[in-house]
Amino acid sequence: MRICGKKYHIGNKTVECFNASHYNQCINYLKISGYKLAVLANFNLISLEYKRIIDSKKK
Repeated sequence: MRICGKKYHIGNKTVECFNASHYNQCINYLKISGYKLAVLANFNLISLEYKRIIDSKKK
């Protein structure tokens, strides 16, 4: 986990593929931190896989 510039969360993973627990972990970080945006990044593949996760409940 890394917080960048107090604006978004970056979740670094090295897994075969993302699963529901990875998404849930990012959503929980967003709820705790008050941020609206998270980026989930997987560095285990040949090319970088990433997903943007936006907490739509935040305004």
